[in-house]
Amino acid sequence: MDELQKEFIPISFLAITYNEEANIKKCLDSIHHISDDIHIIDSGSTDKTLEIARSFRNVIVHHNKFDNFSSQWTWGIKNINFKYDWLFAIDADFEITDNLVRRLKEKFKENYFNNYNGIHIKWIYSFLGQQMRYGSHTPRYRLILFRKNDVFLDPEEVVDKRFYVKNPRFGYINAAVIENNLKEYDLNFWMAKHIHYVKGVVQEELSWRQGKRSFKSDLCGLPSKRIFYLKSLYYRLPLYIRPWLYFAHDYFLKLGFLEGKKGFILHFLRNLWYRTLVDHLLDMEMGRLKTTNQD
Repeated sequence: MDELQKEFIPISFLAITYNEEANIKKCLDSIHHISDDIHIIDSGSTDKTLEIARSFRNVIVHHNKFDNFSSQWTWGIKNINFKYDWLFAIDADFEITDNLVRRLKEKFKENYFNNYNGIHIKWIYSFLGQQMRYGSHTPRYRLILFRKNDVFLDPEEVVDKRFYVKNPRFGYINAAVIENNLKEYDLNFWMAKHIHYVKGVVQEELSWRQGKRSFKSDLCGLPSKRIFYLKSLYYRLPLYIRPWLYFAHDYFLKLGFLEGKKGFILHFLRNLWYRTLVDHLLDMEMGRLKTTNQD
């Protein structure tokens, strides 16, 4: 490890965990040498997650009952006494690349952070051990580094988590975190996880349909606004047809087929199978609400 990587940087880290024994060590291995203020919110792990986390001397473990992702992150941001002004929201299956470590240190030395209250970091998704470059998971920027007093989450986003900042002044760092969930190498786990998410995704869309999602969308704006814009377009498409359109867009137009066998598995499961489950439950819920309103 070079001298650049031996120095702590003035950033606090926060992760939420539940039975992350397979992932948490590689996550903490990638950050424990660059920050002396790392926090984990655990919601009742029964495996070795906490034992592994506590083996790192600069990791502090907190406990909070899990309701949804938005409320859990919000609880941590509001209740934990972070050492630094800047907070990095890192998932347990994320790894910080050496290049990102170098870039963060360089940017602090250049006083780059003084001009911003939120920093977008490049995100790369790995599926079955293969980093995706095309289709659904093209590398993109995500807002996961921000000033802790300026950040908030949308309470209506119960599955997807996106961070927003007040009076945004954004910067970008062209270096990556890699999402590589070792538990998802077992497709049975991947499928069970997404079945668990279906109800929350339906709740998010119903909130949009009922006018509860107040954030502005913008196709040419910030990444978070652009994603919400594309979601609002997807919501307007006919049920059961839109998963096929989603698959065709990502697999063919966005060149997902270039990822080979693993790319096909990912797009088939994520765009067709999973989104059809969402449409089925949404269809049932909308029918129930319509009947209730008529009564």
